[in-house]
Amino acid sequence: MKHDFIYLDWNVVKALKEKSAEPIFSVMIGTLKTQFIIPFSFAHLCDRQKNMSESNIKFIKEDLMFFNSLSDGYMLGRYDDDYDIAKHDILKKYDEITTCKQEQYPSFNIPQEILQKIKSVGAKNFFKNQENVQLFPLIALSAFSRFNCNDEVYKEMREVFFSDPPEEVAYFRDLQKPEIKSEDLRKFVENMLKSEQPENHALRYKMGMAYLFLDFNQNYREKVSPKSNFTNMYTDSEHMLNASFAKYYITQDKKTRKKTKLVYQTYNIDTEVFSIEEFIDKFKV
Repeated sequence: MKHDFIYLDWNVVKALKEKSAEPIFSVMIGTLKTQFIIPFSFAHLCDRQKNMSESNIKFIKEDLMFFNSLSDGYMLGRYDDDYDIAKHDILKKYDEITTCKQEQYPSFNIPQEILQKIKSVGAKNFFKNQENVQLFPLIALSAFSRFNCNDEVYKEMREVFFSDPPEEVAYFRDLQKPEIKSEDLRKFVENMLKSEQPENHALRYKMGMAYLFLDFNQNYREKVSPKSNFTNMYTDSEHMLNASFAKYYITQDKKTRKKTKLVYQTYNIDTEVFSIEEFIDKFKV
């Protein structure tokens, strides 16, 4: 079904559960639930997959059941440039994510000696050696892994395209302007699409690409660490895409808000983006 909805990132859901936000925010969300659905999504379930272990599964399930109550069991599904909201069992869907992660997104571990070589000489110099070029697919899969990114490899690969992109992808320079504008971002994405066969012209495919590659701009890039890497950014991009159908998107991540606002501006998305504090200031009576 189609229905007006408000999209919350996981940190906002956590703030509601732990009552760490101003009490008025919980009251506002409770009131708005009479007009809007607050759905959970695949991306939310991916958030709770991170660092899952036998010791914390109990707490993860508590979080999921809180969100199940908040969402009234409604889940958002997205299909290219369309979406649907329907009731689903949140625990069953979480188990499906676990299976999907294991079967469709295997881990690619780079031998330690190769990793150390990349770190010592840099990825660009590493691939100047023709014997190493054959390793590029494995290293790229490790750097840009959906569920298990190697943060050190991602950081090295990012520098190849940030500092001195190869001539074949010279259009990466469009991303290096300190004050990148919508037209620069749109031009970059269109150039990227030309290299894909067949081209994917779905609007939200372009938006996802724009969001992820903003990390190659000095004013939008994330500080990469084991807890903040391409895997996290990919999930954040999924939240951004899900929220593009919403009336409001509330996220506590400053970088996410900044990137999301530029992508929405670039592709004429009307969703309003707030932090909890901004949302309270705008709507409190």
